[in-house]
Amino acid sequence: MVTGTLARAIVALTMSIGLVTSAGAAAGADPCCVDPYPGYVRTTTTVTTPGTVKKMRTATVCATVSVASGTGSPVGTLTLTVTKNVGSFSQSASYAYPGVPVCLITTKLRRKGGYTVAAYYTRQPDSVYKSSAGLRGFDVVGRRR
Repeated sequence: MVTGTLARAIVALTMSIGLVTSAGAAAGADPCCVDPYPGYVRTTTTVTTPGTVKKMRTATVCATVSVASGTGSPVGTLTLTVTKNVGSFSQSASYAYPGVPVCLITTKLRRKGGYTVAAYYTRQPDSVYKSSAGLRGFDVVGRRR
């Protein structure tokens, strides 16, 4: 049987090396809003698309990752995925994020309708920046003859 003093010492030791964390929030803090990773920097992934694209043309879609506040250059992987909202078209590519906008040029878009671009920024394991994602849509319209 472990005594009270020994039990407190074991809990303190495991908390100090990160094996156990406290379930309680700081006094007066709203538990819904306490950041579980306060040492990380939030990022925002912004997607840019053309408003419309003519059928049988390509679309250039881009994404940028920025820090939500302050300065810095997130590093990691940026994946761009273009999908047709109704149908089977999907095109995706992943890039090492260099800190500047990354663009994907689609294949010729053969079907009219709505398309969605999803951009996923995945941080490097040793990075202080949080992963983030962004979405934006565009439409493919018929060509005039």
